[in-house]
Amino acid sequence: MNRKHSHDIVLPKSIVEVSWHESYRIGFPDVDEQHEGLLGIIGQMRQFQSNTAGLGNIWPMLADLNRYADLHFATEERLMNRYRLPADWVREHVAEHRGYRQKIHDHIERQRRGDKGMVDEIMLFLENWWMHHLLGPDQELGALLNQSRTVGQAA
Repeated sequence: MNRKHSHDIVLPKSIVEVSWHESYRIGFPDVDEQHEGLLGIIGQMRQFQSNTAGLGNIWPMLADLNRYADLHFATEERLMNRYRLPADWVREHVAEHRGYRQKIHDHIERQRRGDKGMVDEIMLFLENWWMHHLLGPDQELGALLNQSRTVGQAA
């Protein structure tokens, strides 16, 4: 019987292509610039990893990404409060941000304990999480913010 073990599984380089596209804009320049910057850092991390045969040290780059992600999350959360978005929706969106931070923390801890497979795993997580978040919840955020901004201008 030919059984596959979890250590035999080869993760794909990426399930989605991570690059900025103008259609991702939500109409708030600070957030749009941050989204573009975040995807740019992830792309640089992937390129670095590819150019060093997966042996490169992406961890300093991840620290930069995390600082930028914290700035980005704070920007979004400030806008949610300023435009008084529905509390349930805000709680759910902020919970996604918290979940991201926890997952990154878990990956870093596993790497510190010597888990050798972390580079591929964290890259896959970053690429998929950010594309999902940007194309799902953050597009909805943009729609809600723009609607609220329009209503506020009409009042």
